[in-house]
Amino acid sequence: MHQDVFISYSHKDKPIADAVCANLEHAGFRCWIAPRDIAPGQDWPTAISNAIALSRVMVLVFSADSNRSKQVGNEISLAFDNNLIIIPFKIDAIAPEPGKQYYLARTHWLDAMNPPTQEQINTLVGYVRSFLPEQGGPETVQISSMEKPPAPEVQPTPVQPIRAVEPARVQKSTKSKNIWIWGILLMVAIIGGSIFAMRSFGSAPIPTSTLTQTFTSTPNSTSTPTLHLTSTPRPTSTQTPQPAWVTDFAQPILDVIAKRTPIFQDDFHDKSGGWQADDWCGRRMEYVQEELVVTNCRLSNPHINYSDFVAEFDAHYFIGASSGSSWSFKFRNTEGPNYSLAITSGGDVQVSFEQEGNYDFQGLANSGIQSNHAMVIAKGSKIAIFINGEALFSAEVNLIRYGDLSFFADDTVLAIDNLKIWNIYDLP
Repeated sequence: MHQDVFISYSHKDKPIADAVCANLEHAGFRCWIAPRDIAPGQDWPTAISNAIALSRVMVLVFSADSNRSKQVGNEISLAFDNNLIIIPFKIDAIAPEPGKQYYLARTHWLDAMNPPTQEQINTLVGYVRSFLPEQGGPETVQISSMEKPPAPEVQPTPVQPIRAVEPARVQKSTKSKNIWIWGILLMVAIIGGSIFAMRSFGSAPIPTSTLTQTFTSTPNSTSTPTLHLTSTPRPTSTQTPQPAWVTDFAQPILDVIAKRTPIFQDDFHDKSGGWQADDWCGRRMEYVQEELVVTNCRLSNPHINYSDFVAEFDAHYFIGASSGSSWSFKFRNTEGPNYSLAITSGGDVQVSFEQEGNYDFQGLANSGIQSNHAMVIAKGSKIAIFINGEALFSAEVNLIRYGDLSFFADDTVLAIDNLKIWNIYDLP
């Protein structure tokens, strides 16, 4: 099916891409965005190639992450070959790398902050409407703010040839003098009111603004996607006592590695060497949207076998994961029982230690396809685990084993990113 707009972005900018998509679709444009519009089991490169060929405009969410992305570079090249109008929506103040500069040199850039404001997204919608005037509807997406009234949508127009125009004569009249007088009086009133407000409210705390995507509905109308600028008070800091194992064992190690470069790291921007999926499961492994994805299989890398280590990574269920499934990070992985950290699709956590048994934690991790950040510290007989920055569990094991690190997707699809490993064998 033909669509109007293909949205290209790095998966790390997904919230912004989703907001752009919601606003464009509310304005009446048909959008294609991954992974939403890729059918389960469909080949990603084929789906993306077909979608670009059937589109008319590409909106590129341009950031430092998408600038590094080869996947985004391939999409830009395909859009160029298919004669799509490319509109870069720039959220980071960086120049495109040479490969992308070749295709984007003559495009008109839209500058936005990170995250963009509603007005900047409205401007983007206006540019798309200027290229596809027959598609977009007349409605606009309004912004709800506690501080100022909605800003009107900017309606850019296509560039027209410049023609010489004779300036109009300026008529001086009594009416224009009166306008100046009233303008001066209005400025005096505004300045006076500002001084009064500063004296009356100068000590009031300034709330912070956060940009969130929400969906609201009005009576007798359909739901309208909006971006709300909501004001919230600054949170007060509270001191939560840390477990003894954090201060005595984990924190000293984290202080040391903060000054060290990881011995191994992989953000999967490129197809990294060394990763292997087991033969018994059909070696189901692929690189998708700058993540390493494994389906119902075990994934390992023989180059990252360390006895004492700190490992941290991001992981989440991919589209198509079955409910009730789990993925696990196995370490000190030898023949027979091993040590592992597992997270179910419902957000439950299980830690398993050889000869020590299983430890279950209900609902302490993000559920579904939301990403979880995990950190595992293993030094001698002591092991500590953090989930999303929170201290989860620590134990001292009776049987010390050393072996490979691996990921296992148990009847599901697992995506891994931002893997870092430190070798801490030399720490006392």
